[in-house]
Amino acid sequence: MHLARPARFAVLICSFALSLRSSAGFAQSHDVSDYALLAATSINANGLTISDGDVAVLDGFFTSSHTLAAASSTIAAPLVRLDQRSTCGALLATTTRGAVSTCGPAKPFAKPFASIAATCGFPSPFPACDPSHAPIVVPHGGSIALPPGAYGEVVVEGGAGGPGTLLLAGTYAFCDLRASRDGQVAFRGPSTVYVRGSLTASTGADVGPLPGSGVSAGQVHVFVAGSLVRISRKGSLGATVCAPSAILNAGTSATLEGSFAAAALRFKRTVVQFVAPDTTATTTTTTLPPASVCGDGIVGPGEVCDGDVTCTSPGGSFLTCSGCAAFVTGPCTPSQPPAPRCGNGHLDPGEQCDDGNTADCDGCSAHCTIEEVGNGVIDCDEECDDGNTANCDGCDANGELECGNGVIDTECGEVCDGTDLGGRTCPGGTPICAPDCRSIDSSGCPIPPREICGNCIDDDGNGLVDFEDPACCGEAQAFAGTLRHARLKARRHGGTLVRLRGQLGGPGLAVTPASENVFLQIRADDAGELLCAELPAGKFRQHHGAFRFRDRKHLLASARAIDAMRLKPMPGGIVRARTVGRGMDFRMPSPGGLRVTLGFTDPAAGDSSNRCAVMGGTLRAARKGGLRYP
Repeated sequence: MHLARPARFAVLICSFALSLRSSAGFAQSHDVSDYALLAATSINANGLTISDGDVAVLDGFFTSSHTLAAASSTIAAPLVRLDQRSTCGALLATTTRGAVSTCGPAKPFAKPFASIAATCGFPSPFPACDPSHAPIVVPHGGSIALPPGAYGEVVVEGGAGGPGTLLLAGTYAFCDLRASRDGQVAFRGPSTVYVRGSLTASTGADVGPLPGSGVSAGQVHVFVAGSLVRISRKGSLGATVCAPSAILNAGTSATLEGSFAAAALRFKRTVVQFVAPDTTATTTTTTLPPASVCGDGIVGPGEVCDGDVTCTSPGGSFLTCSGCAAFVTGPCTPSQPPAPRCGNGHLDPGEQCDDGNTADCDGCSAHCTIEEVGNGVIDCDEECDDGNTANCDGCDANGELECGNGVIDTECGEVCDGTDLGGRTCPGGTPICAPDCRSIDSSGCPIPPREICGNCIDDDGNGLVDFEDPACCGEAQAFAGTLRHARLKARRHGGTLVRLRGQLGGPGLAVTPASENVFLQIRADDAGELLCAELPAGKFRQHHGAFRFRDRKHLLASARAIDAMRLKPMPGGIVRARTVGRGMDFRMPSPGGLRVTLGFTDPAAGDSSNRCAVMGGTLRAARKGGLRYP
């Protein structure tokens, strides 16, 4: 049926529209609210699960060296390297490596945003914290509801003495925010937090919305100006995080909820629950508190004191606060301050911290030293501490052993870890991961079978026989070939008619069938190996510059009913080859790919003399029956 011209035009318009829709389906999003993870230079995932939301690296690489479960997410980066256990919704990349086919064919990558800072709304100038403010320390088992404002260092204690809880709602500026083991920073209302330095959460610590408050991770906005955001093992962070100069490092079994933008992201068996940022939410206090007012009885930012205090002398007199800038001696002379003592709640000379107790594992040790990764001391929840926070040196930035954690850190050069051998096995034996995880000891494995060249058997079990196998004909021994003609047809009275003609070789290929064994191997895509025939040395006769083999009575069993073969050497190492068999004993393949291999070997010289040439083509049904090429 022929369509009228207007109808045909309508069909063309509909087809064009459908093609636009199809291509739009793979378009890269330029809406930041669609992204669960954004990085400027790199995302390194060593076991990562993403519930939803897209993932992008602006100028670097995305690499997954273990399981990536992101069936609903588009992964976009200039360079993408995936493990075979990876799944994702779509893939956008300029260069791909590894098992990227698990995410489908890669579409072209285009940089979705100019910079992380501009994209996630990083403020300039950055709101100031108050370094002169006394540290805010939430004690063990205690709870502090902190009013909005500018503060210095904020520490939530945890560990053996019980976790503390810091309650927030509003707008805050902190110099540093640190939650010790199992400590909690809970948001009771929509909030915005500016951290001038670093944000760290130790093992099991929770930073996010208060359960039951109705606040979502999208209503908590955290801006970090420093170089580190760290969530240690089994910790959690629920917020919209914007840290354009920081490395966000999530430890083993950490949980992130919200969306996260940083210079670089590192994950180790991490779960990311995507929650889009809520741009409509308003915080309790939309701006930071005004400058301190001297005389209001509140020690505000920049003030040393505000109001007189009781003198420590036995007389019980007072010290006078002068202009909120300094204490001056009043009617009494203060007694000498007590000798420095760890655990008195005061930062005395020689102490790095003092949280008012002598308990370990709460961020400040019993010796008043800060418990953190990189101090060279193995603190409570650390497996190691080598005095730095660098990765790939045996102890990672979370204080976890890199070799022995059961995860293959390929970015650190590991090829195995514990019982995870990266899929490597040896039948009949057990390979062992080396102590440094950078090699596998296969001494306990039996010697694998070796391909024996010339017996027409797949000895090593790799699916390739004799001269098809690189073990018998390596890259330096292989030459190209061109199949000119092929004809295969089943004969009425049994057997298969085979006619082959082609050209093989090039510079360096010299054949002398009078002293060499010649092998002909035929393989079809759908049927595997069809024929492996051997024509022994001395069975060819040279006539007018060509080598001819004839066996019309099929007296030579190894020739597999080949009637004739002609090999004609030409200048430049070219060899013209022709083979005829009128009743060869092999099954007819279906239409499809055909691969013909000719192998040559000198029995006196052994396998080192092997050479081969491969010709190929696609068989199609012939009008008179059988198959032919071209």
